[in-house]
Amino acid sequence: MQRTASALLPLLLLLAACKPDPEQQAEIRLQFTPLVGRDDFAPGTVYASPGGRAYTVETFRLYVSDVELVREGSGKTERLADVVLYDFGIQTFYTPDSSGSGPLTAYVKPNTYSAVRFKIGVPPELNGGNPAQYPSLHPLSVSRGNHWNWTTGYVFFKLEGRVDSTSTQTGPPALGFTYHTGTDALLRTVEIPLGGVRFSLAERGGVYDLPVYLDLNQIFANPQDTIDLAERNLTHTMPPGSPDYILAEELTNNLAQRAFR
Repeated sequence: MQRTASALLPLLLLLAACKPDPEQQAEIRLQFTPLVGRDDFAPGTVYASPGGRAYTVETFRLYVSDVELVREGSGKTERLADVVLYDFGIQTFYTPDSSGSGPLTAYVKPNTYSAVRFKIGVPPELNGGNPAQYPSLHPLSVSRGNHWNWTTGYVFFKLEGRVDSTSTQTGPPALGFTYHTGTDALLRTVEIPLGGVRFSLAERGGVYDLPVYLDLNQIFANPQDTIDLAERNLTHTMPPGSPDYILAEELTNNLAQRAFR
């Protein structure tokens, strides 16, 4: 037993030496903030869609994963978070280690960074896992209500609400719409340029706010098409090739390519 402990000592010392020291790192406060155009997003508020229809949102949840900063020049990355579930309806985020309503705090080595990069959805190695293995507050727990089944895994993006379905577009939001997107094929990567931001220990006390804005209206439109929330008001993604899948893919691509800044 004594020989085993002696053999493990160098390894333990090495692990201790490699453990990140917050005192020698810049503190990043990452905040995902939903907007509708220039307005702050709030559940129950009536907004105008790009197609001119009044709509309101009741549920708005989004998985982001592999959140990292990209170093300028080398392309090497610093990890900020593995997987996060944002529930914008109740202004709460969930990570494997914490939950809260404010910014997500992470620590990185002082350096110059060119971009923040993340994936929309859950990586395949986690998407096929058992949600029952996680504690209730974990973002991948079955308690979060964002898991379909063993075949399809997690709902990457969940948007539910009501829309005006009148032909004159002058009525109240009364028709329900449900957008649930997911599956490994719809995992998307988003990279937002930072313009060579230097995160150091000396400036601003080594603490930096990193706001990421998400414009909900950009999810409904692109240069080729504007989604009519009343006519195309339902998708659960499956099966591949179906109108459900085509709508889910368009929503996902709009989200990844247009909504973030």
